[in-house]
Amino acid sequence: MPIPFEKLQLKDILYHQAAYDCFNDCGKRLFAEWDIEGLEKAVLGCGDNHFLYMAEKIRQTPDLYGDLNKTMPFLKFREQGQHYGFELFLSDPMFWESRGAPLFWAYAARRFTYDKLPMDAVRLKEKYLSIAAGFNIPTEGDEYVFVERFAAGGMSSGVVGSRFIRESLSVLLQRNTKYQTDAV
Repeated sequence: MPIPFEKLQLKDILYHQAAYDCFNDCGKRLFAEWDIEGLEKAVLGCGDNHFLYMAEKIRQTPDLYGDLNKTMPFLKFREQGQHYGFELFLSDPMFWESRGAPLFWAYAARRFTYDKLPMDAVRLKEKYLSIAAGFNIPTEGDEYVFVERFAAGGMSSGVVGSRFIRESLSVLLQRNTKYQTDAV
């Protein structure tokens, strides 16, 4: 049985573009000072906790996710039904390497929301690497890049490393194969 979006943790909502958009739209209606990126930083980094208080108010909004529970049910792993690319990101990778990495991870997850699983491995790799390239994060070497969008405070705030991109891609490709096995 699918998990209702209303019962998901905030982190999971931040990984799903449609749920993220519903949450953001409601936040804008309720709060003049609403900033979804502020919520991301509070949940995934060390941002302003004030956004967590606003998020609790947003969560109380009736019909927050509209018909999302019907049109794109949030399935458990191996549950019967159509699975989507954001699910590859729901479990954290083995290491983050820097404080910007969890925010990059959530950003990337949202870009995979509508990609049906299993994905073609080449397509998954190209898409993930193009997201990193969009932030000028190289995939070779051991370089660290500061990305303002992912800055939430702390020593390596906003920093995403090349090694993280490579190793997390390997994790995503491996997870994708579990869906390929299920599809057979």
